[in-house]
Amino acid sequence: MVEKGGDDVRKRFAVVVVLLVAVLGSATLGSASSLTVRGGVIDAFTASRPCGDGAGATVSDPAATTQTRVRLTVPADCVGRRLQLTLVDASGAAKHAASVVLAAQVQDVVVPAYQPSAGVRVHATVDGWNLATTWTYAPPVTCRIVDNPAATCTAVVTEVADRSWFADPKRRSFTVVVTSPSTPGGAWELVYDLAHPVFGGTPEVLWGPSNVAAQTGCAQRPTFVLRGTGNIRTVSAGQQRSVVLMADSWTDIFGSRNILRCS
Repeated sequence: MVEKGGDDVRKRFAVVVVLLVAVLGSATLGSASSLTVRGGVIDAFTASRPCGDGAGATVSDPAATTQTRVRLTVPADCVGRRLQLTLVDASGAAKHAASVVLAAQVQDVVVPAYQPSAGVRVHATVDGWNLATTWTYAPPVTCRIVDNPAATCTAVVTEVADRSWFADPKRRSFTVVVTSPSTPGGAWELVYDLAHPVFGGTPEVLWGPSNVAAQTGCAQRPTFVLRGTGNIRTVSAGQQRSVVLMADSWTDIFGSRNILRCS
């Protein structure tokens, strides 16, 4: 014989399980559900997003090749909420920002130093909720593979200090590092936007190494295209190619040669 009290306990337990499954089944990605059990009664409530979704991110200083901030634009109702941001650069390195409270709809967020490129990704949360963030950046130099449609390459630009004893105050030197995730890769080509703020005005003179060849001239400025030659003509996964160009220098430095002169 089964005691009636035992049947009642099992029935109440079954009801609780059914209600629990029903509530959890109704939870969606856009909300968070919580359950409270008191005296055999289940209370349920749903927490909605703290603010709107969708943010934009870019550099804070378009003229710098090394950045220490991300300029973030968020929905107006996110102001006053706590932000957590992580930037992932083109190499895959994660740069974590300290948690901050958003003080304005457009705010510069401090992060560890990084080189901006089109391949940067930004991940953000507001009060613990994911904030879909789109990175936008028009780079001063882009890379493409010219003989393999399936291959891609990336160019990262860094301004190099002029350490020569006869330093030219007008000259500025820029190193472009070319990498590719593709196997096989192919012959690479760099497209410079000489009007980009990084160059501080469209250069009239460019000096470069002997293992690159200009593909365009003065008539095509501010676009300038060059390709690697000889032992650096191609790039593929695991390889790195570097090109140093000196802008507006009138002297031949360290074996470089004049590859563009428009004045």
